[in-house]
Amino acid sequence: MRIALVSFGYGDNPAWLNTFGNLSRELARLGHEVVAVIGRAHSGLPLREQSGTATWRRVPRRYWGLSNASFQFLGFARAARAEGCEIVHVHFSGEFRWPVLWMALWCRLSGRRMVLSFNDFDNPSAPPLGWPGRVLLGVALCLSHGVTVNSRYVGDRVRQTFRGLAGEPALVYHGVDSAHYRPREAGPPHFPYVLFTGRLASYKGVDILVMAWRELLDRGHRVRLLLTGPDFNPGHIQGLISLLRLEPWVSYEGVLPRAELDRLLADCLFLALPSRQEALGLSALEAMACGKPVVASRCGGLSEIVRHGYNGLLAQPKDLGSLVEVLDRLLRDDELRRQLGQNALRTAGNFDWRFTASGYHEVYASR
Repeated sequence: MRIALVSFGYGDNPAWLNTFGNLSRELARLGHEVVAVIGRAHSGLPLREQSGTATWRRVPRRYWGLSNASFQFLGFARAARAEGCEIVHVHFSGEFRWPVLWMALWCRLSGRRMVLSFNDFDNPSAPPLGWPGRVLLGVALCLSHGVTVNSRYVGDRVRQTFRGLAGEPALVYHGVDSAHYRPREAGPPHFPYVLFTGRLASYKGVDILVMAWRELLDRGHRVRLLLTGPDFNPGHIQGLISLLRLEPWVSYEGVLPRAELDRLLADCLFLALPSRQEALGLSALEAMACGKPVVASRCGGLSEIVRHGYNGLLAQPKDLGSLVEVLDRLLRDDELRRQLGQNALRTAGNFDWRFTASGYHEVYASR
């Protein structure tokens, strides 16, 4: 089959480029031809190029200049048609965009099949869907050949919202690139630290993590906390760090190059991800693939991949005391960190992109 991978609104987002690259590679091993249709083309970049196992198509800038965002889907549709794609696989990440509906209609009218994948739903950082968005998204679901979700948690949210949905959404977990994320030799001796990587947004619980560090320092721990990722509430976390007088024990490192982030993952004691809500938690899987245990909240998709006492420790969401206790336990026990890290590496092996591609392959082939 010839498949178009589409994600509206993400442009040349590095995370999505990596996702489509990994998925393209594994789908090609299953005999598929893949075209990754990505956001707007910037000056100097080719509209079409072959890279790895996929053909990459960029949507011409003229479509992004249209006043009505609904018609931007034309650039994606024309790219899929020009490449002769039989299946259009749209990745949806929580925010309703009109092109999703128009693409579903176009696929139905043109005899193509659209697969709609929910990689998130009702994300707190996205605008509320509202009843018009739910109705229109429901229409797109009805027109789709197949629907997938990337965690049981997201599947439950989708089923609760669209109670008339025909059939059960297929559960297809996203993978982790085990060739890239793997245990590495630790760097030169350094001051021990714990790592958070992800959006600095309220639903990620970074504020609770920072407050927990104040408690840990008061208990005598001398371990740093490094925060990395895009800041969705500029200045908020930095202000909290200053208010609690946590410098230099807690620091915001900003958005780091991939190589630098890889080094931090390799050398950290463990990853902390105390989200209030989480669709899955890919950063947790990446840490596990590096042989690192994870401290996380018992919520959403995180509780599907982090098993308390096996590959990490779970705290109650939004509970400062609970988070402090599990952090304190893991910081004090070197042997526990070693055992959990070994099991974390085994867990990551169950989330290889090969399994993701096989799950999507079954959806493509279904009737």
